[in-house]
Amino acid sequence: MRRMRGYGALACVLMLAACSVAPVRKPPPKTDVSYEAVADKHLKHYHLEPAQTPQMPAQYPDNPAPVYPPALVSQGMPPVDVTALLIVDAQGRVTAVRIDAEATDDATRKAFDDAVRTAALQWRFIPLRIATWETDAQGNEHRVRADPKPFSQIYRFHFEVQDGQPVVRAGAPVASSSGQR
Repeated sequence: MRRMRGYGALACVLMLAACSVAPVRKPPPKTDVSYEAVADKHLKHYHLEPAQTPQMPAQYPDNPAPVYPPALVSQGMPPVDVTALLIVDAQGRVTAVRIDAEATDDATRKAFDDAVRTAALQWRFIPLRIATWETDAQGNEHRVRADPKPFSQIYRFHFEVQDGQPVVRAGAPVASSSGQR
């Protein structure tokens, strides 16, 4: 009987101890993480502090697609791809467009390059933000700020004529292994 009372008392102590366990906390953000580790390799590198996390940029859905050069529609050209690096400022505006091999492109190819540049310079993004978090005395995390940052992203623009009609697909981010700006 005494043994049973001892087990009962032990059970009560264990139950009380279980009630006083600290609340479960989210794990802290990883340290020494570069922005590249959580985003496309084409975005500018940001080294995050232990209490920081990236909030990915997003392209606005109403960004205009490039216009197929009208004078070239009737020429029956093969499909054309233009790869461009878009440089985006902290407010989400495209400030520069760098196009692969633009300096050596012929006049026809430059017409497609110009169409990409004209459209892309009108694009807007919800900016990349680096959020900083603090933990309060109860162990709860709170975002204290989210600073907007500039970034760059490579996009591929595809031009073709289908059944006599110009078709342009734009804005699909390009995946590659280069760590461009």
